[in-house]
Amino acid sequence: MGIKWRERLKILKLDARSLLSGAPPFPINTEVQENVESLVGSHFQFLGEFYEFKKTIDPNNHICLVILDEKNEIIAYRYFYYESGSNNCELFAVYVASDYRGQGYAKQLFHEALKVAGEAGCKHFIIRFGSPTEERTGLVEYYKKFASCDSNAMSFSLYYDSKQYDY
Repeated sequence: MGIKWRERLKILKLDARSLLSGAPPFPINTEVQENVESLVGSHFQFLGEFYEFKKTIDPNNHICLVILDEKNEIIAYRYFYYESGSNNCELFAVYVASDYRGQGYAKQLFHEALKVAGEAGCKHFIIRFGSPTEERTGLVEYYKKFASCDSNAMSFSLYYDSKQYDY
């Protein structure tokens, strides 16, 4: 049973680091927080080690779009990053708390991420998925359909189930 209140949907743009700070700007659903710490946290750890090895600073803009519920609690997020002046944007992670799935929140975050990154000059979007699941397969099919016919001047590379799809 999902919670439906789309008419009051709030999507906010945050620096991704703020969700890992120990004092995020909004309360976070426990399930979402665990996912942020696992995926986004491990990504920042990898990037830190990578840029330390290269002896340079991380040039990327790290953004989390979050959806707040009626209590202003974060119930979903889309993490993505891009380098200023680059055409490329990596749509790295999306997660929706289980009580809120199946209501189109991941798709709304996808479109908002395209808008935000597009305004920064990004035209090529890279999306990678972990191992196949029924939910991921549905989202991949949506992305493939969007990329093949509705993407205007954008291009996409989707990586899923050991396959690459370029549009």
